[in-house]
Amino acid sequence: MERDRVSKTRACAECKAKKLRCCASREAPATCHRCYEHGIECTVPDKRPRKRPSRLHTRMATLEDMVGSLVDRLPGPSPHASPREVGSFARSSNALHDPLTSGLLSMPHAEMLCRQYRQMTEKHFPCVLVPRGMGVRGLQYERPVLFQAILVVASWQDKPRQGSLESFFLGDLSARFFVKGERSLDLLQGLLVYLAWYHFNVAESGQYHAYRLASLCVTMIVDLGINQKPPRATHESTVNCQLGLEHGTSENPEYWSYEARRTLIGVYIQSSLCSIMCRKPSPLPYSSYMEQCARSLQEDSEVDSDKSLLYFIQVVRIINDVYHVFVIGDADRDTPMGDGQVQMAVRALKDQLGTWRASLPQQLSHHIQLHTWGDLAGAYAHEIGLHGHVRHAPISTTRVSIMFDCLAHVEAFMDRATRISREDMQTWTAFDWRQLTYTTMLASKISVAIDAATTDQASTERIARLHGSLDVVSTRTQELLAMTNTPPDQGHYFQNLLQQWKGIRSWYQAVLQNRSAHHEAGGMVADDPIVSGDLPGGPAALQSLDSWPDDNFGILPISAGDLMMLESLDYPHSRVDS
Repeated sequence: MERDRVSKTRACAECKAKKLRCCASREAPATCHRCYEHGIECTVPDKRPRKRPSRLHTRMATLEDMVGSLVDRLPGPSPHASPREVGSFARSSNALHDPLTSGLLSMPHAEMLCRQYRQMTEKHFPCVLVPRGMGVRGLQYERPVLFQAILVVASWQDKPRQGSLESFFLGDLSARFFVKGERSLDLLQGLLVYLAWYHFNVAESGQYHAYRLASLCVTMIVDLGINQKPPRATHESTVNCQLGLEHGTSENPEYWSYEARRTLIGVYIQSSLCSIMCRKPSPLPYSSYMEQCARSLQEDSEVDSDKSLLYFIQVVRIINDVYHVFVIGDADRDTPMGDGQVQMAVRALKDQLGTWRASLPQQLSHHIQLHTWGDLAGAYAHEIGLHGHVRHAPISTTRVSIMFDCLAHVEAFMDRATRISREDMQTWTAFDWRQLTYTTMLASKISVAIDAATTDQASTERIARLHGSLDVVSTRTQELLAMTNTPPDQGHYFQNLLQQWKGIRSWYQAVLQNRSAHHEAGGMVADDPIVSGDLPGGPAALQSLDSWPDDNFGILPISAGDLMMLESLDYPHSRVDS
């Protein structure tokens, strides 16, 4: 190799081995000075690729890929997020595998369903709101599970399509939660929305289906830790950020984001009401932090509905107090409460309810849902009048008075329910429908019990008014059922409610006929099983007090077993089904 073709920075093999300076010889330009003097062949080795820069490049590329993957997993602020709340939700790898991409519905249809959901949740369950400015695309990428749940509940007017959407949603939900072990606010909100309006998707099911769904929501609440104040540790905060549980503000680190706080309140409300209807203790007990979250939303509200959440928590807490004071449905209780104890407890609960009503601000003084829940709490607090009676003994005046007060709360509830428009009623939550059935069944049991103690024209008129109210809601429910486009071979929740109410209404008609005959005869009617008490074992009303299982006040409509009470009154099925 010629020396002049080699870079001056390159040394020959001999100089390089001895670590000496390699300088070209003047006598022989192709040979270095040292090799020329010593008569050594001067060769310049071929250039080899440098390994160190290559290794550095590989390591840097690896680190860049790793950081990039971590950044992709961390949620970033969305364009619609406010400075007070960074809308950081983890993007799922399955975000694009949804009903839209699967061809179950079109983009215009999805936009229409999302608009309808906004109206549903603002009116009846303002605990899971779609952020302002977020459209279908934003829901697809940032709230994939919530997006699917919204499509399911909002498509109630198309039962066949709703069934397909529900199957897709439940499959994706199961894969995320049970297979992949995913825990996120998006997953929790989707399940909570499905629970709130799950009656659109069931025709007849186990009594405790909703209770199990609520328990699953509570499990996620605890796993995510949003039932407690946010952690301060950097590592935990980073993990929670990945789950979509960003802090509300940097100035106030005591609370999670607006959405997380609303979700906590929603899970408490739904789990409590499902538990009460199933006669079970709530899986998520009340805590002062819940009320603090509600107060923080009231004082610094994003939307008007934030100001009402505090009062929902308070009335649900009263309902929970009723359960714990009376332990209703506890078959293991050794001795029932005496009349004096019952009266004192009812008065205390009544005072609590009165204080709650008085605390409602002026802007919520006409809030229909809050007042109907207050009526429900009042009826539930007075239900104890039905329990703990001694058979073959007359009902005490204390118990009769409590039951009359219970009927007054039921009347108030039914009056408000019948004044609600069909447009508002059609998007009621599952609990709204169950409390309607609960109050109707409760009134029927109390009416039979009171009839054993006293029969007068006022009680007959009360029964007639309740019958008329039930007629109104039955007509509306029939209209709503027609709007669902349910195929003839498929069942629907509304069909079960109508059948159940038909039995109760038939029973009312029988009671009215017997009472009319009683008043016209001016005394006892021999063939009236209610008045004559000709059923074995004592007065018919007392005999039937415990024959209608309290489980029938459960969250789901049940089968013909609901009519067990009618059988005990000697009314055959043929008469009920007419």
